[in-house]
Amino acid sequence: TIDFVFVGERQKVLQKALTFIAKELPDELAITDLRIQLESDLGLWIFNKPGVLEAYDERSETWIPVSSTSNATQKIIGMALKIHADIRSTSEVVIAVGDEIDRGLHTLAINGLYKMLANSVRTCFVTTHSSVALSAKLGERLHVHRGANGAVLVSPVSNSDFLSTSASNFGVRVNELIGMIDLVVAVEG
Repeated sequence: TIDFVFVGERQKVLQKALTFIAKELPDELAITDLRIQLESDLGLWIFNKPGVLEAYDERSETWIPVSSTSNATQKIIGMALKIHADIRSTSEVVIAVGDEIDRGLHTLAINGLYKMLANSVRTCFVTTHSSVALSAKLGERLHVHRGANGAVLVSPVSNSDFLSTSASNFGVRVNELIGMIDLVVAVEG
């Protein structure tokens, strides 16, 4: 067994970056820090097991492997790591594109996800079917769909337009829709 310890300036820089990334995570996750516990047995590195990414869980006040968190939490942490590695680390203009990045997330986490993106990425295009995401007060919302002749149409969407259109599609009044807003499902047609 060949053992080593990862210490010094590089470890401090890495930890500082991970802590910075953790601070950008949505508060709803209750993850307040990240760290990498490197495997000291270099023999395990051959088997792609150099260490474990851990998250400090504020609720339990313990460090837990990120792999033991929910898929949604892993997804958001992965996005935050990707944003930091690919977007924040460059001086070039970057445009982020995502397709239904909020799929499978709890409604509370969706708002946090979009706040994280708004604070981290200058230009970001995402698609969603989430009524929670559409009602968020961040960014510009556009409705993209195909017209009768097959042309792609783009128009701005306000919250009242979304509610009016959804109410019309379901054959109810807007005030009736408000009580069942979590049940609205937007489907590409």
